[in-house]
Amino acid sequence: MSDVSDIIANNSAQKENLTLRAAVAQLQTEISVCSQNYLRNELKILGILETPNRSLGYIALLAARKIGVELSNNDIDWIERVGSKRPPPEINQSKPEQKLP
Repeated sequence: MSDVSDIIANNSAQKENLTLRAAVAQLQTEISVCSQNYLRNELKILGILETPNRSLGYIALLAARKIGVELSNNDIDWIERVGSKRPPPEINQSKPEQKLP
């Protein structure tokens, strides 16, 4: 009698395992679709110099206006500057070359 109940319990556990695996696969698919939808609305803007006292939101709205896109603060979910702050480029002042002895 014990063998029969063990077989039934094992069979039940296998069915539950298959059900859980199917649920995990479905959730992974949903996460992938959501990630792709999120990235579809992502925009990267490169090469805009940092300006003191200018917010990133202001810069994004100004860039949008310059290319003819109507945009408001409500249209922006998240904004960030990527990378380290770069110092302004050095201007090479022409100096006479010094010859080494």
